[in-house]
Amino acid sequence: TLVFPPDTDTPGLAEEKKHQPAEYRILSDGFATLSPEAVAKDIIKAVERRRYVVVPGFDGKMLMLLCGVLGSGAYPIVDYLVAGARRKAEALAGAKA
Repeated sequence: TLVFPPDTDTPGLAEEKKHQPAEYRILSDGFATLSPEAVAKDIIKAVERRRYVVVPGFDGKMLMLLCGVLGSGAYPIVDYLVAGARRKAEALAGAKA
C-alpha cells in the first residue's frame, strides 16, 4: 500500500513548520491539516478494501483527481500557484524589512 499523507497534526509537523520556506507555508495554508487519528482511519479503511494507493482527506483526493484528469496540464496550474506564493512571500519579506 502506498500512502500519500497530508500535513498531519503531530509534533514532527510543528517542528517542520519552523523550517519550511515561506512559499510552502503560503501554499499549505489552503489545505486542511488532519489529525493522526483521521489519517490512520483512512489508511486502515483503504487497506481493508485492498486499495493500493491511499490519499487521506478530501483535499488530497481532489488534488489527485485533478492531476489525473489534467495529466501534465496540471503543471502550468501548479507553476502559477507557486509563482503567486513566491510573490506573496517576497511581499511579506519586504514588509518586514
